[in-house]
Amino acid sequence: MTPPMTDTPKLPPKPTSPKSAPPAVSAAHTTTMVQPVEPWARIWFSLVRQPWSVLAVVPAHAGLSSAAAARALAEVGREYQTEPVEVADAEGMAAAGVRALLGSLAERSGSGGRILIAVRCPLDDPAAIPLARAADAAVLLVRLGRTNLRDAREVMEAIGAESFAGSVIVTR
Repeated sequence: MTPPMTDTPKLPPKPTSPKSAPPAVSAAHTTTMVQPVEPWARIWFSLVRQPWSVLAVVPAHAGLSSAAAARALAEVGREYQTEPVEVADAEGMAAAGVRALLGSLAERSGSGGRILIAVRCPLDDPAAIPLARAADAAVLLVRLGRTNLRDAREVMEAIGAESFAGSVIVTR
């Protein structure tokens, strides 16, 4: 049985207090931090400069979820793309689910649209490796002040550094 690709909810309204604010992010090549929604648009447009239909969102350390980043990118993509943009949340997926998702991705190849796969850190979950390798490209998700360079390098080596289109820095 093929796991369904899931639609994601709309981004929440802008928070009214700093405590409820979503994580602030910045494109890795951007030197200033910007408001929560704008950087996702910048990152999306940076990522679509190269051709891909499947993009893996890969955390650089254990315990960092990629699902929110994948949903935020998909939301921006839906705003600006004419073809469908979907999210496959594969965080913690068992081996049988990974095989099924890989089969589903192969079946959908060339059908138009884009799919973002949210995976767990490969250092914590080896099932993330075949999913990220099956994607056309990957983006490395790092947390400012938490992710260490050694872990980021190990993640990139596990998947293949050539697969990475860039990185996203989550600041909180």
